[in-house]
Amino acid sequence: MTYSQGWWFSYRMISLSRLQLLGPIVLCTAIVCAEAAAWALSFFPTVQVLWYINVRLFGLFQHGYYPFNKYIDLPGAPLFEVILILLLSGVGYYFNKRMLLAIGSNLSFVYTAVLVYSTLNFSYGSAPIRIFTINPQLNLYLATAIFAAASISMMASHLIYIQQFFSNSSSSELRRRKSVG
Repeated sequence: MTYSQGWWFSYRMISLSRLQLLGPIVLCTAIVCAEAAAWALSFFPTVQVLWYINVRLFGLFQHGYYPFNKYIDLPGAPLFEVILILLLSGVGYYFNKRMLLAIGSNLSFVYTAVLVYSTLNFSYGSAPIRIFTINPQLNLYLATAIFAAASISMMASHLIYIQQFFSNSSSSELRRRKSVG
């Protein structure tokens, strides 16, 4: 039994597959909280705390809604998109389908990257160089946490496929050597 076929390799694969769920779960939780804050604000528009939460804490999602709204014009569309990502990841994890889990993990990264990118305001000066200015109203801690979780999730999905590639190539090399020798 080689090192790549031992219990340690299977343990690492299981922990990496759990780590792939981190990005979709964090993204879905943040969007559900943002939608809940917007929903609560629609019922209680005079509450100052709800305005603070909706504008300051979840302003990231308000700015990120517009790029997605161009293509899908549904109320609550980001919630449906993220639930689809979470559903893909959950089904992939539960039924041990690595490809579905990897697709969900990578889609959460793409969604988060578009979300963070859409919050940047492009201002062009006299020089042809783009200058990025970040809106000070947004909570960048939330954006950083979501982007970090999605990045870790995406890297875990890629590591699983890299490990599988090298373990298959090394085991096929061993089989070839045994058949020749």
